[in-house]
Order: sequence, then structure tokens, then C-alpha cells
Amino acid sequence: GPAFEHVEFETAALVRGFGPHEGDITPWQFVAAHVQAAAVVHGADHVVDYKTEPVAERVRELTQGHGVDRVIELDVAVNGALDLDLLRTGGELVAYGSSPKPLDLPFPVLLAKNLQLKFFMVYHLEAAHRARATAALTRLLARGELQHNIAERLPLADVVKAHEAVEGGAL
Repeated sequence: GPAFEHVEFETAALVRGFGPHEGDITPWQFVAAHVQAAAVVHGADHVVDYKTEPVAERVRELTQGHGVDRVIELDVAVNGALDLDLLRTGGELVAYGSSPKPLDLPFPVLLAKNLQLKFFMVYHLEAAHRARATAALTRLLARGELQHNIAERLPLADVVKAHEAVEGGAL
């Protein structure tokens, strides 16, 4: 059957390029309503608005109750409990960032679902992995599959306004 992945919007194209079964991956993302169209343009087959929809319920619906194979997470300290709820038995949580809050992941859930935790920092990639990632990104760039969404251009003098817009969810 198809493999399901939850990927953050910023990493969707990368995951599609690195996937072990590239043709089987169904990328989807949790995004705010104002970026849903961009998520679809960039390859999301399903989009869940985490601000207005019951995320876990929608994931169960989209995966016919199986859960997702992998969650790629930017802030595991904040979203870890939800991530574990979304994962299928034997799934993996890959964290590439987190807020400074302590991680609070319930061991019984991790054990019962046979989940794997992986922590990823690009600066610590082995040479072979870095070469593989660079080659995959180069292929995606050559095919025109990596796109940068520029929501708004502001002069450097408006750096505070830009940060506030991002932090407030406007961009």
C-alpha cells in the first residue's frame, strides 16, 4: 500500500527527494490556511490546517486509521505528544529542531508503538550522507522542483516588522 508521511512544509521537497521509496511517498503538511495553496503547489497531496482542524482525527482519516510512517519535526518539545499520536506502529519521529523546553515524551507510548526517535543536524552529516543530500538537492534544483516562496519583500529597516509578521503567523 502507499506510504504516508507528515512533513513540515519547509522540508517537503527534500523528503520527496530523499525518500526510500520515492514513488510511494505521499507528502502532506500541516499548515495555516494562508499557505495551503502554496503547500499544494509544492507537492502536498493533503493539507491539514492545524489551527482549525482536529489534526490527529484528520490524520487517522487520511491514513485509513494506520497513522503516518514518519514525522519530520521542527519543534519536538512543543509538538512531540501530537507527533506520537500521529505515528503508526513502527514509525519514526525525526527531529531537526526544538525549542529549549525539555522533551516530555511518554516512554510507554514509545515502547508500545515500537517508535524510533532520530535527531538530525545537517552540520554533523557524514561525508557520504552529505554527498547524497547534495546530489539529491542538485537533481531537484536542475529539474526546477525547489521553489522559494517569498511572501513579502521588506527593506532591512523593517526587520522588526518582518519578524513580527512571521511570529504572528501573517507570513
